[in-house]
Amino acid sequence: MTTAAQQPLRGRGILVTRPEGTAAALCELIRSAGGDPVRFPAIDILPPANPHAVRTLLSSANLAHQDLVIFVSPTAVSMAFGLGQEAWPETVAVAAVGQGTARALRARGVQQVLVPAEGADSEALAGLPAMQDLTGRAVLIVRGEGGREWLGETLRARGATVGYAECYRRALPAADSAPIVARWKAGEIAAMAVTSRDAVDNLLRLFAAMADTVLDTPVFASHPRIAEHARQRGFRTVLNCESGDEAMVRAMAGFFSRP
Repeated sequence: MTTAAQQPLRGRGILVTRPEGTAAALCELIRSAGGDPVRFPAIDILPPANPHAVRTLLSSANLAHQDLVIFVSPTAVSMAFGLGQEAWPETVAVAAVGQGTARALRARGVQQVLVPAEGADSEALAGLPAMQDLTGRAVLIVRGEGGREWLGETLRARGATVGYAECYRRALPAADSAPIVARWKAGEIAAMAVTSRDAVDNLLRLFAAMADTVLDTPVFASHPRIAEHARQRGFRTVLNCESGDEAMVRAMAGFFSRP
């Protein structure tokens, strides 16, 4: 017999806002805890405006001139390799912002990945000993268009020459929101999992007609910056989770198990 402790999310709908193709593991963990993962990608991931330019940056000829290539997210990995990236040159060092990104790289055959054991952000990667003195080194950061500048600025201050391969664009999703509106109004969405600031903003744009309901829904954020952004946008209950899907589901379980 399954107990409430074994399924702490039983009967609770959890809105999962990750982009298409990146949410399967989180949804399965929510389902295993008894919850109902409600998929609604709050961000559309589109190809770059100039795919040819990005292919050139990620070509073996250009990678041969890089001392280190940093992937900032699993989405950056999937989009970069989706542009037709050849087998990764073994001589080109690779780093990842977080274990999820490292797993995505290993799944593509890149086995030697510099990645922090703890933390899943640029600060954690930049804190590694190997990232301190980069004098004279060429670093290529693989990210989405208009990404955060902190990592590039920090590496330049440590002596690196930094370039970007911006391999995707973020956009407001074109998906039909009516089914989600109906479930929200029926009280079938108990919380939401949010993993980017863009998702926070897009939710408020897409569901502006029921903003009070949205803002009353607890938010489980994957990073302190995202949690702070949600608070600034008016969400009333925001919980910052440790990195990783398991940690997010544990936080949900703890929240809904409180008396």
